[in-house]
Order: sequence, then C-alpha cells, then structure tokens
Amino acid sequence: MKIAIIGYSGSGKSTLANFLGQHYNCEVLHLDKIHFTSNWQERTVDEMTAKLDAVIEAMEEAEVVEADKELHKIAWDMDRMQ
Repeated sequence: MKIAIIGYSGSGKSTLANFLGQHYNCEVLHLDKIHFTSNWQERTVDEMTAKLDAVIEAMEEAEVVEADKELHKIAWDMDRMQ
C-alpha cells in the first residue's frame, strides 16, 4: 500500500500522514524535510536536487508520503509510488 497526501500549506497533510502512519504502523515521509531547512528556510532547487537519491530511496521505504501542492519544485517519479 502506498498513500500520497498532497495539498495546500496548513491543510492538515502532516496530521493526516502521522495519523495514517500510526494507524497502519508504517513509515511516513514528510517532503518538507527536503524542501526546507530546520528553521523553515526554503532550499534552492539545486539543494533539493542534490538530495533526490535520498528522497527516492525514502519514498521506496515509506508507505505514506506527504508533500506540499508545489511538489513540482523537486523532481520525483510517480511510478516509484506504485
């Protein structure tokens, strides 16, 4: 099972992802950790692109992936979610 949660900022994506992760006892990947630094500063596209291998690997492990609606800022392969 793979679940992708995509929506607007503040819409409850992280809350829902955490709930589903606990309910199904599975890994959750919050792409905000890739998109932002620890103090919520937006990373550059180059910085995010440099992390793509780690993102793809994490997406393969995670059952629930949560991301902002502007996910196009980093390249990800939806086929890997299947």
